[in-house]
Amino acid sequence: APAMDTVERLAGARPRSAVAPHYVVTDEAHAAWAALGVAYVQAAERRIRPGRADGVSHLGQKGPHGLVHLTRTVRFDPRPQRRGHHTDESGRVLRRCFDQGLPAVIDTHRINYTGPWAADAARELDELLGTADRAGARYLTTPELGDAVTAVRDPLVVADGQGHESRAGVSI
Repeated sequence: APAMDTVERLAGARPRSAVAPHYVVTDEAHAAWAALGVAYVQAAERRIRPGRADGVSHLGQKGPHGLVHLTRTVRFDPRPQRRGHHTDESGRVLRRCFDQGLPAVIDTHRINYTGPWAADAARELDELLGTADRAGARYLTTPELGDAVTAVRDPLVVADGQGHESRAGVSI
């Protein structure tokens, strides 16, 4: 836990969330994070383990070892090669999340803000944040989001009796 101690010394608090590179995570990593006091895993919409994606991951879902998944709901990759992940599209998804009473958790990466497209990407980020502000966004840290999500019991979440939960299907 030396890394956790270093973060606590520098930031004044121990990390309460983790994200695996490219969201690929093993059950052993979940166990290690839980043992270190991590409560929240930043996740993609699918649970990805080495060699396979095995199921949908939704915001607030409990995974192995009781870690809560904080699924990113808005993709924002404003570089030329990433069609469909720019301000207009991401803004629509963000507003849809808010309209449905869901958090908009934005997934973006540093590569978007480097290289020849950096200035355009920074401008698009400002536009997206303006859209969020106009929609009434509150900006939270990952642990703040996790605490808020776990404080609300989702009636569509069902337990399997073995410590795992999944979202019940709804059809209209």
